[in-house]
Amino acid sequence: MNASSQTTLFEGRVERTAYHDTQRGERFLLVFVFGVEKPLAVPEKWKRVPNDGDHISATDVTEGDVFWFVGHRSVVTIGPQDFVVWKPTQNITTEQRQQAYSAVLAFARGHPCSKEQQGQKCSECGEIMGPQFGSVSADDVEETLQQIFPDRDKHINGAIFLRLTKRGLLHPFGLTPTKRPHCHASKIPIYHLTKKGMEEAVKLL
Repeated sequence: MNASSQTTLFEGRVERTAYHDTQRGERFLLVFVFGVEKPLAVPEKWKRVPNDGDHISATDVTEGDVFWFVGHRSVVTIGPQDFVVWKPTQNITTEQRQQAYSAVLAFARGHPCSKEQQGQKCSECGEIMGPQFGSVSADDVEETLQQIFPDRDKHINGAIFLRLTKRGLLHPFGLTPTKRPHCHASKIPIYHLTKKGMEEAVKLL
């Protein structure tokens, strides 16, 4: 496993898994995550290996041919039906949820794909990104969502994007270095507004 650079976060939904035997006789579970080019390599004997459909995250993984996880920190797995990542005591209202959806869709509607993003292909719908597509990342709306959910863990942002993706209003189509200084430019997904999402954005605004 080539180790070339360090990243502080690996996160996403498990698309498939496969075992890989190294020349040194070690065995790793390769975890392929939706929207991420390289898999995460987890030791076979790790206490809890991810399954298809799980949402996973890992800190301090090394990027090379794969994201290499050596087991000195925990891989967090959240089952496919258990993707809500804030505490039960942190209930959110329907109004807050709708405000968050509106904020994300409104940002995407008003921000066409940048020149760097144009030409990328959406892995979900196959569209080639161009200036007619609006785009958004979690960084773009972080402050806005924090105002809507002032007492909530920032991981709630991911649940908002996940819900909009499940509803077919957004599609992930690429990665971009995060603007958060403590994440050391690790990459996060960029989403584009679908036709259905555009129609919904017009209704909400």
